[in-house]
Amino acid sequence: MVAVQENKVPALRFPKFIGKWCKTTIGENFEFKNGLNKEKEYFGHGTPIINFVDVYHLSVIQKKHVNSFVELSDKEIANFSVKKGDVFFTRTSETIDDIGMSATLVEDIENCVFSGFVLRARPVNKKLHSLYTSYCFSIESVRKEIVTKSSYTTRALTSGRLLNKVNFYHPSDPEEQQKIASFLSSVDTKIEQLGKKKALLEQYKKSMMQKLFSQEIRFKDEQGRDYPSWEENKLKDVGKIIGGGTPDTNQKHLWNGDILWFTPTEIESKYSGNSVRKISKEGLAKSSATLLPVGTVLFTSRATIGEVSIASKECATNQGFQSFVVDDSSFSNEYIYYWITKNKKQFLRRANGSTFLEISKGEIKKISFSAPSVKEQRKIADFLSAIDKKIELVTEQLTQAQTFKKGLLQQMFI
Repeated sequence: MVAVQENKVPALRFPKFIGKWCKTTIGENFEFKNGLNKEKEYFGHGTPIINFVDVYHLSVIQKKHVNSFVELSDKEIANFSVKKGDVFFTRTSETIDDIGMSATLVEDIENCVFSGFVLRARPVNKKLHSLYTSYCFSIESVRKEIVTKSSYTTRALTSGRLLNKVNFYHPSDPEEQQKIASFLSSVDTKIEQLGKKKALLEQYKKSMMQKLFSQEIRFKDEQGRDYPSWEENKLKDVGKIIGGGTPDTNQKHLWNGDILWFTPTEIESKYSGNSVRKISKEGLAKSSATLLPVGTVLFTSRATIGEVSIASKECATNQGFQSFVVDDSSFSNEYIYYWITKNKKQFLRRANGSTFLEISKGEIKKISFSAPSVKEQRKIADFLSAIDKKIELVTEQLTQAQTFKKGLLQQMFI
């Protein structure tokens, strides 16, 4: 079958390129092969292997990205070989939206093979620039067709036979393909750099938390003098520990009020100021929920134990919380927040339950912790907050770069 030219062009295009784009199918340009399956004991050493995670998270695969290994015979290596220009698609997953994610190998890796959880698509012609194929299958229209043509029973599944039928467009001019791919590759480089910067900041924060809470590093006061020695406390001394509650869901007038009402799944960042649902004052009065003041340390005590946040507005929670209304004359709420973040395992060890794990208020109260004077607590919290702000800034930049790339994919392709 010959590629068909249609009167379609992308919304965003490099100057000088005016020709129509060609409509074709994956099957006209690639041949598929299933990957390698081996028992667990063969993994961890041997020859490099491209796996599901590599394909799922990357557009371009290079030698530096492949960090999994498997022990194989020479025959297996030859049978499941990979080479520059091969495109890999995720073959099976728990959810259908994760099927058919693709990435292209852009440099040769000696003796490298590929996993049975991905499919190898090897080019059968030279119509497509290898870097271009790193992006052309990830646009919304192609992704939608891949998902539509996949199957789902107990797991989502696709195959070379199904992917062969998927349509896509490409410029007939190899130079235009190369320009598109190079531009998107530069965006990917920026995304990768920001990801590494974020990871390094998170690693630095973890290291500093260890040094600060172990007293390896101490702060001094404004006159350069040592602060008083740290003292042992129990969490019951921090302030009030308050559980939550849920108003009757059948009584609508108890809901849709003005009071934020959190569930454990909403605790995702240092500060919480928005909730999916709100309750009324009557809902608060007719349930075991309590109005918590600004600055309360929200702590999830059921199912997802140990998630922690600071309330930036007055709020209430459901019964999956035991929250700390901190006595700020003796303790910094931010210090308590960071201490809990670092010591999550202490809470998990004390949890019980058959249907789901839960730690009781009584068990929480027994937990011991060390703390300096409140002034030094605040210095520790301020130091860690400054790192958090840097992480937040890089995270925002990373999100913007990812959004920018997504927009480019929609405008630079058909």
